[in-house]
Amino acid sequence: MEMSKGALDTNSAAANPNRWTAPLAILVIAAVAMWPALVNGGPFYHPDTPSYLRAAASAVYKALGLKTAWTDEYLHMYQTAGLAPNAAAAAAAQQLPVTLSGRSIYYGISVYLAYLAGSVWIVAFAQSLLAAVSVYLTIGLIGRASDRRIRTRHALLIGTVAALATPLGYTSNNLMPGIFTGLGLLAEANLLFLWNWQSRAEKAFWIVVLAYALLVHSTNILLGVALLILSIGYAAWRRLGVKLAPLASVGVCIMVGLLGQFAFAEAVKVSTGAAPVRPPFVAMRLIADGPGYAYLQEHCSTERYLYCRVLQQRNPNSDELLWSEDPHISLFRGLGPTEQRVSASQ
Repeated sequence: MEMSKGALDTNSAAANPNRWTAPLAILVIAAVAMWPALVNGGPFYHPDTPSYLRAAASAVYKALGLKTAWTDEYLHMYQTAGLAPNAAAAAAAQQLPVTLSGRSIYYGISVYLAYLAGSVWIVAFAQSLLAAVSVYLTIGLIGRASDRRIRTRHALLIGTVAALATPLGYTSNNLMPGIFTGLGLLAEANLLFLWNWQSRAEKAFWIVVLAYALLVHSTNILLGVALLILSIGYAAWRRLGVKLAPLASVGVCIMVGLLGQFAFAEAVKVSTGAAPVRPPFVAMRLIADGPGYAYLQEHCSTERYLYCRVLQQRNPNSDELLWSEDPHISLFRGLGPTEQRVSASQ
């Protein structure tokens, strides 16, 4: 799928008198993007960050027997339940502690490895560097597609402004996979529309970025599919050529994301005896902020929803409904394993 019929010689277009100017520009952009963490005194922890770390720590413990502070909750959950972590009996599956999906182990392992190495600053710098490379390459590709040579200093200026004046710095320094939503969509757009102007190394880079982005968060898979459909529709509308190679590269990445989700679910089921559960985020939002509460008021007299318990509350809060440990408030975390699974299914 191309925006132009012709293609430039990427080797000559990318040629630079000084082979070190591009890497230095990228390093400067990455360093500037670190400013939020430097001001903060460290990378940003989100309330969900520990979940990613615990997921990775649990997997490493199962595989290698390595215990750390992040393994304590995993061991405590199973000891409290009185069940071995590898229990597989179907009769006991409903009483097994719930393993959450939606907290990608593929992202958590990167943060956990940095923790084992001694500093999560490694993650912040790696994400800033990846963002800087992505911005720099995209600027160059747009220049080639426009038949213009973008000078290194101009690309450096654009990247620096992006690092200072947009959320790029914060999201890069946040110990969450949010940075990969933007990078994944950028990678997909480059693959679909700027394929002809890329070297093999650049194509490989964007494919790896997109595949990893689709692994680290299930929402990114939905966004990737949506962008692919919209791009095909746009190409048909504008009568642009549709080539198999870029479409296939994006399709393979989407399959990697789907297979990664499936592999995680199967691994959890085999190792714990019960499939992972996705928290009912949308349901709690609908109840607290949308028409869900009114729906329950109308139907709870005839339907047996676990969610009907919320009618005892006047002003429910979605975060409390999800994560409160008080069973009189919570519709998920504060419940027992069996009711947590019922809540997720409803």
